[in-house]
Amino acid sequence: MRITNLTRLPEPLVSAVSQKREPRPGQISVTELINPPQMRALMLKHWAELTEDASDRIWATMGQLMHKLLEEHARESDEHLIEHTLSSEVEGVTVTGTLDLYHRDGVLTDYKFVSVWTTIDGVKREWEQQLNLYAELLRRHEYPVNRLQIVAIYRDWSKTRAQDASYPQSQVSVFEVPLWSGDEAAKFLEERVRLHRQAESGEFIECTAEERWERSTKYALMKRGRKSAIKLFDKLEEAEAAVTESSHYVETRPGSSIRCDSYCAVSAFCQQRSLALNAAGMKEEELNP
Repeated sequence: MRITNLTRLPEPLVSAVSQKREPRPGQISVTELINPPQMRALMLKHWAELTEDASDRIWATMGQLMHKLLEEHARESDEHLIEHTLSSEVEGVTVTGTLDLYHRDGVLTDYKFVSVWTTIDGVKREWEQQLNLYAELLRRHEYPVNRLQIVAIYRDWSKTRAQDASYPQSQVSVFEVPLWSGDEAAKFLEERVRLHRQAESGEFIECTAEERWERSTKYALMKRGRKSAIKLFDKLEEAEAAVTESSHYVETRPGSSIRCDSYCAVSAFCQQRSLALNAAGMKEEELNP
């Protein structure tokens, strides 16, 4: 992957954000494991053709710097494992996971540096999967796991908006993560490895709607002179039935696959993506000019 500098950032900054881990056959991290198998397979195949601009790497690098700072302070206690990497062989594949913080009483903590909207609905499903895979690696190395937690540090938190009770009341939130049974975690680990092996061998593994972060088409009941919707509907006929005044009208809000549109580095090489765009009568460059 080549890091570009389209915004002409200073060279030291570009150098700092240019570290990117290249995927390798037969070795997979927990973070890669929870990602779509087809995405990793395409990265393996097209890595040398990929580009990313340095300006798009800033927040990821800031998160890495915060991890380093927290790591240094955690070293003051002998009760912690910090940034510790564990590995396990699963069906001929080396699975690795690097823990942010593990306390020897069985509490596993992972730091997330995110936007406020990321946790509006609580713990993301992929975070739950990630921490339970870490827990499984810990068990395979005979470490007990009793609790899982996410510490979300908000990079865009607003003290003014915190006056709203539905908004996070602090710049940091701690979320308890459901802990799976050992059997459930082991089964999930083996299934993910199997899917990634199939994709790596050339078999097409279609990304699910959840993996694509799919947002379905909605139909908004609108009122002339008002910017926001009165109500959103999943079905057009339901929205049309709700039109009871002459000032009412229905606005279609097309669905989208958010990850495919904006957060997948290999979307230009994806067969599934190409078929979806062709069906919609669009091209990739229309979405990413």
